[in-house]
Amino acid sequence: MRSCEIKGLQWKDVDFIVGLLDIRRSKTPAGWRSPTLNTVCKETLSQLRAKARLINAAEPEHYVFPWHGKQQKIDPTKPITSWRSAWRSIRHNAARNDEGEVIYPGLQGVRFHDLRHTAVTTMAEKGLPEQTIMAQVGHVSPQMMKTYSHVRRQALNAAAAALEPSFIRQPTPVEVELVN
Repeated sequence: MRSCEIKGLQWKDVDFIVGLLDIRRSKTPAGWRSPTLNTVCKETLSQLRAKARLINAAEPEHYVFPWHGKQQKIDPTKPITSWRSAWRSIRHNAARNDEGEVIYPGLQGVRFHDLRHTAVTTMAEKGLPEQTIMAQVGHVSPQMMKTYSHVRRQALNAAAAALEPSFIRQPTPVEVELVN
């Protein structure tokens, strides 16, 4: 989902029974869609809803990610406006092991929007049809799909290997390791 779609999500937009979101707040009406939730998303949203109920913030018109302001007073009738500090904390914690040592230094440059690129690429690599991916993420053109879908080197190597004629000797695993 786009940042604006997540921020605008209200409890009435979450169908826990069918496992769908009803996205009607997007950068354009072309982004309006009803993507299917996977198990992790459904469980996470259920946990958020249970917590929201504890603070009387689970009415259909309430926002899933409510505004809290500088005083940290939650107002579920307004959407969150920014999650910059939360995103920094997530990246900081994900980059470190239990002892606090940096083990993934590259995470510091990761933008929230990069997750969208990764999701599209992952679905493409798993062989999902372009139309299905576009419907799930709210793309309306194959050109936009190409912008977001980054084919990884492993997929390109597999494509090259698939084109090898059968009469050519295949390299041994040791030879493959030397090349990579």
